[in-house]
Amino acid sequence: SCPPGLWLLDFYGKPEFQDFKGSTCLHQGQDWALDANWGGAAPPLVGESTAFSVKASGTFTFEESTIRFLDQSSGPSSVKLDKEEVLPTGTADGVRQSVFKQVAKGSHVVSAAWTHAEGLPALKVDWEKEQECGVGSWKVQYFAQAGFQQHQE
Repeated sequence: SCPPGLWLLDFYGKPEFQDFKGSTCLHQGQDWALDANWGGAAPPLVGESTAFSVKASGTFTFEESTIRFLDQSSGPSSVKLDKEEVLPTGTADGVRQSVFKQVAKGSHVVSAAWTHAEGLPALKVDWEKEQECGVGSWKVQYFAQAGFQQHQE
């Protein structure tokens, strides 16, 4: 396992989480978001394989808030919060978003599962707090690029 605030990545040499190759802790600096990208190659632990899978998990501290989860991947992926699926297995062109979910203050386990088969391997998992608007105000979301990248409010 990894210390709180870090991602534990389990690597498998084949899709469907077969042929376990090893694990590593991933530190993402000051940001809790997972941004796994190996520069167009497979992760070193899976060798030359072009089809592999990864499970990621980490324990993170949340304030009581309403949040939604986002993911973007090069193959089918899913995201869970405390073993509850918040983004079911799927793929999309661009970023997938969960519905907003109330989260209690404290430590919670965020996990993701991802299978890669073709193209440039990459997986991103993030979450964001719902912005609160006053009574009589409109909440507007806009995006700088197609695919909901560089989200701003």
